[in-house]
Amino acid sequence: MTVFVEMIANVGEFLRSAGDVSLTLSAYWSLLLIRCAFVSVPLIVAVRLLRRLIPDRYTWVRAWCWSLLLLAPFFGKLHIWYDLPTAWRVTGFLYDLLGHHVVLRVLWPGISTVLITRCLIREWHLRKEIDALPKAQIAGVDVFITPLSVSPFSAGLIRPRIVIPEKYLEAMDESELRDIILHERTHIRLGHLWIFALWRLLCALLFPNILLFLSGKFLREDMEALCDRVTMNHSRMSATEYGRLILRSHRFVEDDHSLSPATLSGERTYEEARRRILRICAFQPYNLVSCILLGLLCVSVVIGTFVLIRQVSYPKWSDNPCISIVDQDGHIQGYYDEEAIENAVSWDWEKLVIHRTAFDSMRAAYPCDVDPAHFWICFDGFYKMPGIGGGGQLVEVDLSGDEEDLIIPYEWTTDFWTEFFRYV
Repeated sequence: MTVFVEMIANVGEFLRSAGDVSLTLSAYWSLLLIRCAFVSVPLIVAVRLLRRLIPDRYTWVRAWCWSLLLLAPFFGKLHIWYDLPTAWRVTGFLYDLLGHHVVLRVLWPGISTVLITRCLIREWHLRKEIDALPKAQIAGVDVFITPLSVSPFSAGLIRPRIVIPEKYLEAMDESELRDIILHERTHIRLGHLWIFALWRLLCALLFPNILLFLSGKFLREDMEALCDRVTMNHSRMSATEYGRLILRSHRFVEDDHSLSPATLSGERTYEEARRRILRICAFQPYNLVSCILLGLLCVSVVIGTFVLIRQVSYPKWSDNPCISIVDQDGHIQGYYDEEAIENAVSWDWEKLVIHRTAFDSMRAAYPCDVDPAHFWICFDGFYKMPGIGGGGQLVEVDLSGDEEDLIIPYEWTTDFWTEFFRYV
């Protein structure tokens, strides 16, 4: 019976620790994502401005502009948030807000989790619906046939599927179907399914930035333009042949005035369709080597910027060289920074050493409301960024003796959730 009670107590302690760490982690992520959402506003404005300034014929350059948004989730730990007075005041306000309101602390991660879960559920349902469709082989490729009047589309990050409407099989010959399938396979090969998945993830994490949601149609348009160009270059189709194929595809969809939300290709408005046809008319073959070099250049710029951001950001975690004085009730009564404890307290993995003369001078300069002879010291903690951290060892101090150097042996301990928070 005793073993069972002890097991229940251990489980309860584990769950309490998990709850405490979860709340701290929620505050940490909320602060990071609030900052990232703020930075993402000028970033998405810059991307949209760039794509407007770049002529339509530079399809690859316009597509690569969107890669700048991959940097958006990494601006939350910049030193500038603590170095600039205005940014520090805003940070202090957010600390107070998140510290005093638990609901606000979990609100941002909660909404993001709901949005991500919603996307996953929709993808799961779509995958089930596609797998239930009859399968056929066209031009050596397995495709799924749907009775709905939708544009052909591809779906699925792992083992992607291509879906073709039944009406296309009735009205198009084999060469036209082959070109349509080539278009969808090009979407898959260019990684567009993954790009749109990352886009939905970014929108979920930075959901207050409405500009991200409003810019999705421009991302889709640029990816579609890139797919058109690669497909035409690969199939050697003329602009007239390819444009006619696209127009025929739209005519089938418009018969029933229906368009699946899962459609990757296909335009939502007349203006989008008009711009697409104009781009197709202006098509010119491109040099593959030049495109690869451009891609390497853009990747280098993004990676270089990411490395620069990491250099001026706080690391995953840092040692906290400060100590806290804790009273018998477990309340922190004094906090001493690295400069204050320089000659007063030292420690390693086995013992804590209090140098009495320097320690008494420190407490005289920075008094705290605890019993001067009996108290606790918390030390060897860590911080993720200033103001948010955890961990640490807690030892009992008895200064009733007259030792100049009080050596207190201790056993270094930590729990799973604290280490999880440290390295996450």
